[in-house]
Amino acid sequence: MKIIKRIDNIAFEWSDFNQKYQIIQFYPNAYYGELETYIKNGYKQEDEFLTKPGHSIAISFFTKKELNYVIAFLGKTSDGWEMRTVGARPFDLLEDQFETFRQICRFAFEYLDNSSEEQKYES
Repeated sequence: MKIIKRIDNIAFEWSDFNQKYQIIQFYPNAYYGELETYIKNGYKQEDEFLTKPGHSIAISFFTKKELNYVIAFLGKTSDGWEMRTVGARPFDLLEDQFETFRQICRFAFEYLDNSSEEQKYES
């Protein structure tokens, strides 16, 4: 994850995992700092995971103050750059968040239109 621009809880980034540009929304991680609570409740630590019979949880889940999810992907087509939303996620944003989303989208398309091909995928 390489954040190119973030405003409040909305960001434009390059995802090494997805190999795409994307717009994401951050939200507070309710499990941040709760590792010891889970261990006290019977989870066992094995390397980078907490385990109980039948499932496991990555320890990194408890160490990140924020989590995020993708709102939209941006991809190159023969006609230029296009955005594909993940379902109706942009329309689930609150009014002020939607305005921030619009600002990030404007920035993202200007960035992509003005970047050289080499810069686009190295960002």
